[in-house]
Amino acid sequence: MNDAGPGLTLRTLRSMVWTGGGLAAETALQAVVVMVLARLLTPPDFGLVSVALVVTGFVGSFGELGLIPALIQRENLQPAHIRTAFTGGLAFALLMVAALWVLSQPVARLFAMPALDSMLCVLALSPLLRAWGSVPFALLQRAMRFREISLASVLSYLVGFGVVGVAAATAGGGAWSLVAAHLTQVFVHSLTVYLAWPVSHRLGVDRQALRDLLAYGGGISVARLANHVATRGDNMIVGHALGPTALGLYGPAYHLMALPADLFQRLVHTVLFPAISRLQTEPRRLAAVYRRGLAVTGLVVLPATLLAILLAPEVVEVLLGPRWSGVTAPLQILAAGMFFRVGYKISGVVVKATGAVNRFAVRQIPYPIMVVSFAWVGTGWGIDGVAVGVVAALSVHYLLLTTLAMRVAGLTVRDYLGAHRSALLLAAAVSGQAWIAVAIVRALQLPSWATLAAVGLSTSLTVAALIRWLPTPVLGTEGIWFRRSLASFLVRSTDHGGAVAQS
Repeated sequence: MNDAGPGLTLRTLRSMVWTGGGLAAETALQAVVVMVLARLLTPPDFGLVSVALVVTGFVGSFGELGLIPALIQRENLQPAHIRTAFTGGLAFALLMVAALWVLSQPVARLFAMPALDSMLCVLALSPLLRAWGSVPFALLQRAMRFREISLASVLSYLVGFGVVGVAAATAGGGAWSLVAAHLTQVFVHSLTVYLAWPVSHRLGVDRQALRDLLAYGGGISVARLANHVATRGDNMIVGHALGPTALGLYGPAYHLMALPADLFQRLVHTVLFPAISRLQTEPRRLAAVYRRGLAVTGLVVLPATLLAILLAPEVVEVLLGPRWSGVTAPLQILAAGMFFRVGYKISGVVVKATGAVNRFAVRQIPYPIMVVSFAWVGTGWGIDGVAVGVVAALSVHYLLLTTLAMRVAGLTVRDYLGAHRSALLLAAAVSGQAWIAVAIVRALQLPSWATLAAVGLSTSLTVAALIRWLPTPVLGTEGIWFRRSLASFLVRSTDHGGAVAQS
């Protein structure tokens, strides 16, 4: 898989365009669906399903033992590896189904939510459905066929939540509407990727292939389990200590903060993980890619972080409605940690793609411990206190993973600071004009949607003017490189059609 030649940059940019376009479409679709569901369902409905999904996700994090990511990262992939990964994924999925059926009653009693029992038994089908499409999904990533991946993501969310979820909620399905939507989404996604890359259903485990995959996948499994506890442990604490209504308010706040990070993770992991895996033996190119990744991430996320804090009241009212005003304060607190949450994603991709999974797993272990303990202490101040604890844990975890990635990629502290210099300047300019625009629009007492539209327009004009007249200070060397590379790619795609696809 040593094809890290000149064509890799164009292939990666093409992949980012497809993946980014798919994520943009999915995000727009999610916004519409959330607006509808928030007006059909109640906070306790969302809180109940949040607990159920946290439990199924926790059990599911044990699945596959990292066999699927190992298919993407492995340099020399043989049919025995594919067959072994498919068989192992299916076997672990069956174990997860059994585990969820056994745990359903104790978990329901633990959270004092009787409806969790039957809900967990039904959601236990999701790991089995996901196992069906996990190997085809990994092979599509490995081949960098992101058009099919983007289609699967958008189509599955549209059918699952946009059609089934909304229809069930309209019919009075309550929390079960979200359960039906989730299962439908998983099924449609697995079906779509399987049709794009059919995998033989022949079962079998090759011992050498299993050893090859576990050599990489073991560390990934530990890291995945730790990350799941870290990203969902606060929800468990809120549900257990403060109840489903509090979780129903905290959950949307966390989701709105985490959505950009999760979308970014899907973009960088889906596209950059296979691309950076090709640079394992080229340290200079690896360092350049990581520095550019840090710079571009900062240029996007730092201004977005400040805008999210400033516009949280309007975002909540437009997306969720006036009865969800309790989401605003925790959202503003959690938004302060958006940079840390997004930033550690790209560092994690660099570490995993270079095979340093054991060191990655070790750095992951303190993260869930901090999240759970800080969140538990924060419950004394309600969901706002939990949010503060989560941001504190995020900042420490960001520091741990970023320093490891810098060591792996060979970056210095000076390189890191230089990569973020322009992003800080852009964030200051964007937030300054946004603060003035918000003050004016709020003084006029215009609707929340008008505030968002006005600030969005003023921000777009400000950024365009800065890029036009001050490109070097506000974009920096890496930002200018990315803009030129993307523009060149788009021009070549338009002028030469399939020429880029062959590069």
